[in-house]
Formats: sequence, C-alpha cells, structure tokens
Amino acid sequence: FTFVIKGLEGWIVGKIAEERKLSKRILAVTIGGHVMIIGYALAVWLLYDWPAVLPEIGGNYGQASVGAVIAIPLAHQIEKVVGK
Repeated sequence: FTFVIKGLEGWIVGKIAEERKLSKRILAVTIGGHVMIIGYALAVWLLYDWPAVLPEIGGNYGQASVGAVIAIPLAHQIEKVVGK
C-alpha cells in the first residue's frame, strides 16, 4: 500500500509544484498530504475495518504537517544552492 500511496503523493506534489512558486508548493503539499491520508485510511479500512481508521487519520495529519513544515523551506534552500 505504501509504495502506491507515497508514489502517487509524490507524483501529484511534483506536478503541482513544477512552477516553483511558494503558493504552488503549499497547494502541492496540502493536496499531496490529503492523498496520503485518504490512501492510508482506505488501506487501514481494507485491512482492519473502520474502527481502526480514525486513529490512523490523526497520525497521518501529523505526518503530513511535519513533512510540509520541513519540505517547503528545505526546497527553497536547495534551490538557492543548486540553482533553478
């Protein structure tokens, strides 16, 4: 499940953030994070049933939020070093 979910999330984020604008990057990680959250919710539902989904969603929101807080400034700094 992770291979498909994270692959789709990364592809979507990459497509949206191609323009390298801050607003596009924020939109990209927001949409990508929700793709991850929905993907893992569906995976947990298939494996364990609905009662296990709610705790999974909370943890995945945390993961997406921390990832966004790290990824957006890091992408900016890498771009400054490597160049556009």
